[in-house]
Amino acid sequence: MSDASPEQLARLASFLEARVGFRLDREHAGQLQLALRERVPPPRDPARIDAYLDRLLLDPGELRLLLPLVTIGKTSFFRDEGQFAALRLLLPDLLAGIRREGRRLSIWSAGCSSGEETYSLAVELLEAGARREEVELLGTDVNAEAIAACRGARFRTETSLPIPRELLLRHFEREGEWFLPRPDLRGLARFQIHNLNDDEIPLPASGAWDIVFCRNVLIYFTGPALRRAIRRIHDGMRPGGWLFLGYSESLFRVSEAFDLLAVGDSFLYRRPDRSKDASHAEVEDTDEARLPPIVGTRIEASIAEAEHRRPSPIPERPSPRHLLRQAIVRMQEGAFDAARAILETSLGTYPRDVGARLTLAHLCVILREPEQARASYEEALALDEICAESHLFYAMHLMEQGELERAEQSLTRAIFLEPRLPLAHFFMGRCQERMGDAVAARRAYRNAIGAVRQGQAFSRFLSYYPDLPDDGDTVARAAQLALAGL
Repeated sequence: MSDASPEQLARLASFLEARVGFRLDREHAGQLQLALRERVPPPRDPARIDAYLDRLLLDPGELRLLLPLVTIGKTSFFRDEGQFAALRLLLPDLLAGIRREGRRLSIWSAGCSSGEETYSLAVELLEAGARREEVELLGTDVNAEAIAACRGARFRTETSLPIPRELLLRHFEREGEWFLPRPDLRGLARFQIHNLNDDEIPLPASGAWDIVFCRNVLIYFTGPALRRAIRRIHDGMRPGGWLFLGYSESLFRVSEAFDLLAVGDSFLYRRPDRSKDASHAEVEDTDEARLPPIVGTRIEASIAEAEHRRPSPIPERPSPRHLLRQAIVRMQEGAFDAARAILETSLGTYPRDVGARLTLAHLCVILREPEQARASYEEALALDEICAESHLFYAMHLMEQGELERAEQSLTRAIFLEPRLPLAHFFMGRCQERMGDAVAARRAYRNAIGAVRQGQAFSRFLSYYPDLPDDGDTVARAAQLALAGL
């Protein structure tokens, strides 16, 4: 009796990618091997494995039996409390809106596994005061056994532990070692089988979803399948609707059809409502007020030429770009008080200039003024919560202050917002090394090296930080040395 050959495993992986959209790389070979052992009875010789793979092409029933063996259905109630906290912030306005419009609030839990996420959503809806007739809540999964478990709605004690006790008593009833949703909770959700790789997605009676939870599902999809799935989800959402993805998932370089917004402590994607958002354009968001980014830690050629000369006189009503250039030249000359005066003048005129705010924070770090630096970093984050650069530099400051857990959180956000930013991965490695997690530190250093190799040595920074390296090779060498040290 033998296991499948690498060629047979590659054939199975290709079939699953084409039929279901799952991306199963070489690291999943063991998972595929175990699935074949389960479905191909002994004697398991190469000919029988080939015959089974041929049958998969023609037998949808066999595919349904195989899928539970190759998908990871890990879930729990209220998994990722941060996102459920964000949902609680959104629900009052959403419920008020649908009541004004006289329609239902529609929520789709895609890839719902055995139902814990969907019933968690149902609990949040009831807690927010939603009535059954006001809500359409759908849970879907490609795994038929998972959908059967959802409809059975029986959860073991250990699965139910993340539910706060008062909610558990209010919305569930106990039956031996099981917890069962009470009728009002159970009646709020319905379930059906659905493959996100299908050409169409399920739609609510209203025709579009207000909220889509699709967490830790898209990580299995290949690039083309991922883009198709995101496009279908986008098209099935109401303008202004919210998309919840897992923290390991990002639409970076996948889709620009969503806005990324901070809600509470979480980042969510939102389908823009252009009819409402157009009126919110601010006068300050113009070429006059927004600084063109500076590549890496080097200033543009015209600024580099000014390194060895005094700043030119500031013209009447200078632009923020001109003021930042003046401050940079002063910093390079060591005239830090003059640089600060220019930056504070700029922020007095252009208070929403993130580049100047961050540069002022960096200057405070240089001058050993940690409280002023922290305040400036936090003000920059308040201006633009989805600026990866702000999270990166704030994390660096937190590390210097010994606040490693907060620094790790800020670096996680920077990487989520800009996954291929080498400096963020490098400092994540330093942070995790200081926290004693050598395995995670190695992974972060390798990610930094990989990002440099992919040509993403530096993001286009808004601010100027004089002490950082000015090329990707330096970051890669530093990461390699750190790896050698570990």
